[in-house]
Amino acid sequence: MIKIDNLSFFPNNLKTLRKLNLLSQSELSKLLGISRSSLSFYESGESEPTLNVLIKISKFFNVSLDYLIFKKIDSKFLTNLISYDSLKKQNLDTLEKLDLLDILKNKKNYYISKEQEIHKTIKDLNSIIKFLES
Repeated sequence: MIKIDNLSFFPNNLKTLRKLNLLSQSELSKLLGISRSSLSFYESGESEPTLNVLIKISKFFNVSLDYLIFKKIDSKFLTNLISYDSLKKQNLDTLEKLDLLDILKNKKNYYISKEQEIHKTIKDLNSIIKFLES
């Protein structure tokens, strides 16, 4: 086990990356091949991952180890989530592919529902604007 500096951003970065990718702890732990409780301990800072697990996490989210551990992840990551190129480089077995496919379909449906909410909100705002302008 490696020791990560107390000022490390790792626990928060891990949780942020997981949430930005709309993954539950259970889903991410399956994809990484670790237990959900281990992932929970990493996110809370109660435990530190091995170097091997850190590498898996950094490859999965397509970020450098340096960035994962020592830099605060911000909204720039909204545009750099799980990339197609990083998926092509991974050697996924059939079960992992099915798990990931299910997760990505759920993620797509989530964004479709948000898109519908946005259109409804815009329509409502337009109605209010028209009312106030008349």
